[in-house]
Amino acid sequence: MKWTFAFILISVAACSHRSRENYKDCLKLRVGMSSAEMTRIMGPADETIPFVEGKSPSYLRGRTAYEWTNPETMPAPDHVSVDDASGRIFSIRCSNVDITAEVFLDPAVSTAAAALKTGSK
Repeated sequence: MKWTFAFILISVAACSHRSRENYKDCLKLRVGMSSAEMTRIMGPADETIPFVEGKSPSYLRGRTAYEWTNPETMPAPDHVSVDDASGRIFSIRCSNVDITAEVFLDPAVSTAAAALKTGSK
């Protein structure tokens, strides 16, 4: 009985610590990041919500939503939707704050990289 109670206390403490970090980690996400980058930053989602025809809001069609818990003092969980076709982040809400910043891809670097691939200058 003592060990069970101790295990529960340790588990709750670990979860509450992680939920405190979730919000800070969520602020590092950017629209356009890959789902692999999202998982590297946030860790595994507490809940994964795939689009279900007739049950999910129509604006989520073609996307999967991921949620992470925040401390009880915060108004909402962290919510990220990922476009199923591209595997890229489509929208981010950290607690009740929408993050609209995007991943910046330097066009000059992309053009130079493409030229190197094709062998042209």
